[in-house]
Amino acid sequence: MQNLTIATLQTDLIWENPTANFSHITEQLAAVEAPFDLLVLPEMFSTGFTMNAAAMAEPWEHSKSIEFLQTLSLKHNAAVVASIPILEGGTHLNRAVFIENGRVKAHYDKRKLFSFAGEGLSYSPGAKKCIVDCYGWKVNLQICFDLRFPEMARNTYAEGIGYEQDITIYVANWPASRIEHWNTLLKARAIENQTYVIGVNRIGKDAKEIVYSGATKVIHPNGEVLSEAKDNQTELCITELNHAELFTYRERFPFLRG
Repeated sequence: MQNLTIATLQTDLIWENPTANFSHITEQLAAVEAPFDLLVLPEMFSTGFTMNAAAMAEPWEHSKSIEFLQTLSLKHNAAVVASIPILEGGTHLNRAVFIENGRVKAHYDKRKLFSFAGEGLSYSPGAKKCIVDCYGWKVNLQICFDLRFPEMARNTYAEGIGYEQDITIYVANWPASRIEHWNTLLKARAIENQTYVIGVNRIGKDAKEIVYSGATKVIHPNGEVLSEAKDNQTELCITELNHAELFTYRERFPFLRG
């Protein structure tokens, strides 16, 4: 299995304006020269964390945000992960999509909705875990509030099959007021599951006056922070995940094998 190069984009989001966000993200990626295998954007990257699902959710079959992500995937020859407000079958969903070679390969609907912000009134919860293959790596897709529930990311091991997941990705709009929870829980998820953890959060202030400071990071299975974006700054970080290191660490500390 090859090593995996991750690009994490921490950026401000323009409220309920997909076209402006497409342009903004395109500009941020324009100067990137180093190749990467997987690009991760924040939760609801094209709108911000809006509860205006009736107006902002895009039809699953004709989503302009998905079309934009497909374009990014082809342009950068990389897989892309982000979440989008989606309308499917009359139901509004906070849906993470995994796009590879310009096509939607998998999707995950957020299961733990943030009721404190009314997310449960605007969107319906998902029901299934989603683990997708990314160049041989098993990737578990998660969204923001899912982070507070360790059972959502629980890794398993089976003889003859191996570990269920190698990477856990959290795309988020996580407020600055609770950023220490974000920092602590991301490390915990990495350590307890022996996976690399990627957490991509936004910066700036949304239309509800909620402030976001970022703290986007990539964490080693042993809890070491491999890369971290600067607080309150737009930043693209490139981080290589080493498969041999993951294998060696799990062999040395086979905690999940029972």
